[in-house]
Amino acid sequence: MKKVKVFIAMIAVALGGLIIWSCTQDEMENGQGTYRYSAEEIVTLRAMAEKYGVPEVVFETESGIPLPTLEEMEETFKNFGLIKASLTAQLEVIDSTSHSMVFKTKKIPFKRLSSISESMKTEREITYGTLIWNISWQQSVYNGSYQCPVVSATGTIEFSPEMQRLGYFTSNNRNFCSIRGTELYITFECQINYSRSHFNFAYSDWVHPGFRPYR
Repeated sequence: MKKVKVFIAMIAVALGGLIIWSCTQDEMENGQGTYRYSAEEIVTLRAMAEKYGVPEVVFETESGIPLPTLEEMEETFKNFGLIKASLTAQLEVIDSTSHSMVFKTKKIPFKRLSSISESMKTEREITYGTLIWNISWQQSVYNGSYQCPVVSATGTIEFSPEMQRLGYFTSNNRNFCSIRGTELYITFECQINYSRSHFNFAYSDWVHPGFRPYR
């Protein structure tokens, strides 16, 4: 096996300069290689993830196919960070009945630059993701007193159309809830994925569905 240093140069028009990206490829006897980020590049990527608020992100450092450039990885980390910020916004009630409520994270509009060409650039606001909670309950009465309610609480994530088109998605969704008096403690956990990178997301909060006091 021999080591070959592969250099890929790309013009980054948005940054106005020439950016050099490198990775090490191990040439195998069968002609297939393994691409790796260098130790310095891994340190840089970790710093980027920390910068955008997702230090827990997991990404490939070696692969049998070319790895994303550092600039592509930075864009992924940036989107992860904006998604995370959107999904941890304050919950608000958007619908309710006597036995159900729907909560949704408040929209945090972020500005995003889009362009059809260099001469046609526009700035628009998008919400990267929304966490929605559907909560329902049944509360019986026994000997004139309300009993502890039976609760169903389901959390889901909706990505913006832009993030859906890019291929962001969730997996391993889990919901938990516990009752304390007339309050409900809800927890949602999942894995947020894009390409060959992901991070584990978790959100917990107290909500007040409107239970009757019970004994």
